[in-house]
Amino acid sequence: MPDLLYDKRDRFAVFTMNRPERLNALGGTMMADLAEALADFNADPEMRAGILTGTGRAFSAGADLKEMNQRNVDRGDRAAPIRSFDPAGTLPCSPCPKPVIPAIKGLCNAGGPVA
Repeated sequence: MPDLLYDKRDRFAVFTMNRPERLNALGGTMMADLAEALADFNADPEMRAGILTGTGRAFSAGADLKEMNQRNVDRGDRAAPIRSFDPAGTLPCSPCPKPVIPAIKGLCNAGGPVA
């Protein structure tokens, strides 16, 4: 199952974080998928706005700390969690010239609101 569902409906797009077993924690695959979907959304002149939501009982738990820690252990750099989450300092929505509205249901922690 994909980590992110992306659907265009009329003049708006729906981005659905799809990792309910991890409370939609933002991992590397989801971040890459979201960046790709947002690039497509921003390039489409028919799209006017987007909605970001999550499946399951949480909007997002924020960064996937378990994945980040494992990546850092694999690199021998356990003290670099922030660099591994966002190495370029640019989350997928930055910059996003079109409005993306969060449809928050349930838990919304840490980096989840800024994804």
